[in-house]
Amino acid sequence: MDEYHPIDRKFREAFDGFEQEPPERAWNRLRNHVRLEPAEHDFWSKVIALHRTHPRSVRIAALVTVLLLIVVLTVIRLTSRDYQMIHGSAWAGEERLCRGTAYLFKVDDKILPYDTVRQYQSVPINEKGQYCFPQVEPGRYLLQVSPDETSAHSQTFIPSWFDQRSPKESPKLIEVIDEDLMINLILRQR
Repeated sequence: MDEYHPIDRKFREAFDGFEQEPPERAWNRLRNHVRLEPAEHDFWSKVIALHRTHPRSVRIAALVTVLLLIVVLTVIRLTSRDYQMIHGSAWAGEERLCRGTAYLFKVDDKILPYDTVRQYQSVPINEKGQYCFPQVEPGRYLLQVSPDETSAHSQTFIPSWFDQRSPKESPKLIEVIDEDLMINLILRQR
């Protein structure tokens, strides 16, 4: 019975015509490149074996996987953002404002009130006097309604801020936290 492993036997047959046996370090190098034991079937042993044979491709695959995971998590984060809706009616005296525009301004100040105000969205007011800001992120806002310049209401009413009764009074801040808001706004007369 042959006591050598089949690979050892092949190498011995290949080196049979030489005068001396190859040194032990040559056999050790060959054993590192040739797998003599049966293959393991768990995931990590396959990854380690792949890394030994193709280290650069494994690093590239790991990098691509990490980048793909970052992109997926970013998309999930952006699409799962908690948006609210601000909607309501605009009134010109006793009548609904039929033509006009509603403006929503975001207030980003930390110390002084209204020191960093920027326009966030604007929407037209429909023929029933209603407006709707569908996707508003949480924060503090100011709301203004302006009648259309060609409407009959523009002669009598001026653009007005939410809950501002006089020019000297500051407009009221709207806090958007975690629920939809319905806000009715009445225009001030000239």
